[in-house]
Amino acid sequence: VTTSRNRHLRVPGAYSEVPSYRYLSKPLGGGKVAVLLMNCSREATKLIAKFSDVAGLSCNDDTACRCKVRNIWTHKDEGSYDGSWSTIVAGHDAAFIIVEAI
Repeated sequence: VTTSRNRHLRVPGAYSEVPSYRYLSKPLGGGKVAVLLMNCSREATKLIAKFSDVAGLSCNDDTACRCKVRNIWTHKDEGSYDGSWSTIVAGHDAAFIIVEAI
């Protein structure tokens, strides 16, 4: 899963930079993968889960990858998407989804 390399936050007193957003994933079995999209910035940011970058998901081609997305926190199906899924995430907040290739 990808992490941002183009936008960073500076941490006072630190010698390194922190990505403004991070993605973590975990295969759940049965072709499903849990994906946590974390916004580390203060501002709301559009985060994009690119399906071809999700480890454990059975698709490697952006154009051919269609997935079902379920929001873990709202317990609602978000629908089916081609190539990626995106959402606006408030500052210092996260989105948590289950993705399954179809």
